[in-house]
Amino acid sequence: MRQKFKSCCILFLLVSLVTCAGYDYNKQIGEIEKLFYSGQYKEAANKLLPTINTKSKDQLLYMMECGLILQVAGDYENSNKVFIEAAKIADQITISVSKQAASLLLNETTTDYNGEDFERVLIHMYLGINYLMLSKPDEARVEFKKVNDMLRDISVTTGKSYKQNLMAKYLTAIAFEQIADQDNDMNDREFAYIEYKQIYELNPALNLVYRDLQRLAKQLGDTDDYNMWIGKFGKRDTMPKGAGELIVIVQNGKGAIKKSRGSLLSDQAMKSSIQVTLNGMSLGEGVTIAGVMIALKNAENPIPKFVKRGGTINYLVVNVNDKDIERSYMLEDIATTAVKTLEDDYGRIYAKVAAGIAVKAAASVAAGYAAKKLAEQSDDLKGFSGIIGMVAGAGVGVGLLSQIKPDLRCWHTLPENFQLSRLFLPPGTYTITFKYVDNAGNIISTQTETITIEKGKKVFLNKRILPVKVSDKGGQRFSAIPESGKGYLGAKVQPITEEKAQELGLSNSLGAYVDTIIPDSPAAQSGIQPHDVIIAVDEKTIQNPQDLIQVVRNSSSGKTLKLTLIRNKSKMVIPVTLTQVPERVNGATSSDANMTIKDVTQESFAREVLQWRGKVVVNFWAPWCRPCMRQNAVLENLSKSSSQAKFVTINADENQQIVKSYNIDAIPTILLFENGKVIEKMAGFQSTDTLQAKLSQ
Repeated sequence: MRQKFKSCCILFLLVSLVTCAGYDYNKQIGEIEKLFYSGQYKEAANKLLPTINTKSKDQLLYMMECGLILQVAGDYENSNKVFIEAAKIADQITISVSKQAASLLLNETTTDYNGEDFERVLIHMYLGINYLMLSKPDEARVEFKKVNDMLRDISVTTGKSYKQNLMAKYLTAIAFEQIADQDNDMNDREFAYIEYKQIYELNPALNLVYRDLQRLAKQLGDTDDYNMWIGKFGKRDTMPKGAGELIVIVQNGKGAIKKSRGSLLSDQAMKSSIQVTLNGMSLGEGVTIAGVMIALKNAENPIPKFVKRGGTINYLVVNVNDKDIERSYMLEDIATTAVKTLEDDYGRIYAKVAAGIAVKAAASVAAGYAAKKLAEQSDDLKGFSGIIGMVAGAGVGVGLLSQIKPDLRCWHTLPENFQLSRLFLPPGTYTITFKYVDNAGNIISTQTETITIEKGKKVFLNKRILPVKVSDKGGQRFSAIPESGKGYLGAKVQPITEEKAQELGLSNSLGAYVDTIIPDSPAAQSGIQPHDVIIAVDEKTIQNPQDLIQVVRNSSSGKTLKLTLIRNKSKMVIPVTLTQVPERVNGATSSDANMTIKDVTQESFAREVLQWRGKVVVNFWAPWCRPCMRQNAVLENLSKSSSQAKFVTINADENQQIVKSYNIDAIPTILLFENGKVIEKMAGFQSTDTLQAKLSQ
């Protein structure tokens, strides 16, 4: 009976081995990434909130992702709450080379995620940035200092080669300056000067630091140093009287993520190390080196690699009141650090990993052989020995494959690099345009903000630059969309705010809120009503008004769309048959669902703009451009209240000839025409007040 039970256990274990499955964090984070990289930060963070409060093997990862997303959303207080808890976990982690190698012999996705060294360090970088944004420079200084203290400790204890984080050192110096300004403390100013000198020693080519060295030497009364810096760089410290400062922290692009290196045995160094280990082992009965290598032929290399995802933006230019003043400088290349970290690790630990794999594989093959022999000796299972041998062989292969695989978990929402820009400006209110420049020197996007500078005060901006799609047609750098079918719906829609979602009893703010229905339009005839919320078209989710606009624009006249909407908390589906865009409907001819100002084309441009007597405000836009949508909304409101001009829009993607004729190199861009001639060109988002002032001139 005992022998029979033992035999059954053999079958059970082998079948269990064959059917073992793993867990993939990357699939779980995919939806979060999609929301984050489309700019839906709060929605992404809300989806992560349950996971950060639940103890799990991925809790640290979820905390890092959520903390960063909240930070980009501007919720610095809650971001810090999450990062503080993450730091408590991360700061207790120490991993030796031997433990690192041993962990790779397991399917590491079943263990707690400890984070890469640089990831754990960056938790403190983000804490420091948050404290700066919250006007807590002393707390910020402590966190930035900890970044480089941790890097030194890791280098000493592990032998890894980590350079000092220049971004952390620069922000440390800025924090010291801010404390000195608040407390009138020359000691803190001296500490800032020491940081700047160390930055110069680490990177003498960094142009950004030259002015700061001269400024601080002069403020400290160190004439010798001041003259030395003047001799090295020329005079760089000329600044406006009573200046304040704008400091722009730039998080650029998408960070590197982990990928598999591929087949285990395709790496000759790994293969040779496995064979050397097997040659030195006393192999059990029925186990051969060839048999072990066959069992490993489909195994993945358990040591992953970081792969850069790249980005379209190289740096940003800061334009103040139509004049380019400064640019950003990269201080920390996170993606390169990630790649180098795992490549350095590979050289240190692959031999240990190979030896462990050899021992594990030999033991697995021996276990399979023993199972077959036991079956042959059992009266109950003798007739099944061949099947058990086959299952054992499959079990060995699948078992090894399930255990020897790379852990691809990593911090997905990190940027590619950190950059910094500093501007000293006289007190006042400024229109600041940020121009995003690609590797070829082209300006491919802009963003405009209004900033107020106070005497002796620092203003911090924290900007995350996400990748921008560009056209592959050459010339103008705009994202291409499919040829528009020019369908017409006739509904004015708006984004759903959190307040509106609560008012309507919605569980989230996804969808397009119907504000107005144009009489006799397809929307009116189909029964769509104001206050409806459109959440899907043909069963495809509508996340915002732009999604609906794009669907309508790319649908031909006569096409029937099935709109899923919520009305009075009840869901319903309404079919709508689109028509051609009418020439003019209550001032609205755009095929966009929410536009009530005219969208002109190459064919109508001369008639609508050049031949018009008076002023015409022309906004160049594209459906994928979020600032453009905001600009269109401003123009729409102005068109209702202002009789000083006619307002029209031009889709830059679809009207390249006009774009080239007027040298439009960024969107949104507004051209102000008067009697057919351009009298003003304004790049970037323009506020209502700015436009009204221009129209009144």
